[in-house]
Amino acid sequence: MKRNENDLEERLLALQDENKRLHQELAKSKAENARLRSSYQEDFYQLEAIFNLSNDAICIFDAQGYFVKLNPAWTRLLGYSIEELIKKPFTNYIHPEDLEHTFEEGRKVNEEEYTTIQFENRYIKKSGEIVWLSWNAVSNKGNIYAIARDITQEKNDQRSLEKVIEERTAELKRVNQKLQNFARVVAHDLRAPLVVTNGFLKLVEREITQLPRVKKWLDNAQLSIIDMQNLLTAVLDYSKAGTNSINKAYFDLNEMVETLIQQYLLRDTLKAEAAHLTPVITKDQLPKIYGMAYPIRQVFQNLINNGIKFQPLGQQSIIHISYRSDDDYHYISITDNGIGIEEKYQQQIFEPFKRLHHKSEYLGHGVGLSICKDIVEAHGGQMSLQSSIGEGATFQLSIPKKKQKGKK
Repeated sequence: MKRNENDLEERLLALQDENKRLHQELAKSKAENARLRSSYQEDFYQLEAIFNLSNDAICIFDAQGYFVKLNPAWTRLLGYSIEELIKKPFTNYIHPEDLEHTFEEGRKVNEEEYTTIQFENRYIKKSGEIVWLSWNAVSNKGNIYAIARDITQEKNDQRSLEKVIEERTAELKRVNQKLQNFARVVAHDLRAPLVVTNGFLKLVEREITQLPRVKKWLDNAQLSIIDMQNLLTAVLDYSKAGTNSINKAYFDLNEMVETLIQQYLLRDTLKAEAAHLTPVITKDQLPKIYGMAYPIRQVFQNLINNGIKFQPLGQQSIIHISYRSDDDYHYISITDNGIGIEEKYQQQIFEPFKRLHHKSEYLGHGVGLSICKDIVEAHGGQMSLQSSIGEGATFQLSIPKKKQKGKK
């Protein structure tokens, strides 16, 4: 009997020890759970703070195509409230042209769970503006977790750069084409004066003893050399026209043209070319324009000179420069009463070294109008002609106005 009581007492003590141990472990477990719960809450609050404060748009989509959760950046990005955004499928806010592409990327995200997919598309803001977004998205248990970054400015900068490259490429093509045309047509014209000069010099060498004839040949050789020099000057002017748009500034076109007119009226050489009849040159009030002053001066100098030069024998030159404008362009017309130009030749005269008359009739090398056209086009403008035989000619120039910052 005594032995049984001792066994029971030992068992009771063992149970008490086990109970005490279990209570201790339970207390430790509760403390660990409390610590984990506190850590979880701290992590949650930190993630929630990051979620709410992020400048990037963070969201969760469900399998039905609706936003489940969005951070405040979406309101700043699209202009809609969070409540407005979750009421409709997210496809309502995607640019129509990007829907198919977005569906395809969404399919990839769902098929490759836990794999991040990157893509770009456009969303339409509440204001109607378009915004470009760069996405990183991953799927988990039917939902899509995604971050979108606004790359609209980057896209605009990229388009601006592409436009500049296109313009530069077009300019290079235009210059190359001009150089090709120049090489083709100039070969003969550059060779001719040299051939003539060489021929006369051979005659001089052969008959040096016949002084009167030698004097005449030397005179002809000198004229050919002068003709060559003038042609080379024309070639250099043509090669430079329209290739430099760096030194643009505002200048007074009225003052420039007035100075040119006075020079023409005072030059005895031009009076001689016009059969000693002083030209009559009038003009409207001209504006200040934005451009390259010296090349623009070349344009007016060439056109006024042509109006004086291409006249019937004994006729006084009458030239008028008129002006009008609109919000975008200056429109300037130079009208003369000269011999005029047939319609079938009115495009050809703008080609380099294209002459409609023999040098014995009118001096020149046929590059003046080519230079004028290139200069006007280098300013972003256009040059055209209206003319009839015997009724003079009107050259029309359009030169863009410089846009002020902040104005469209």
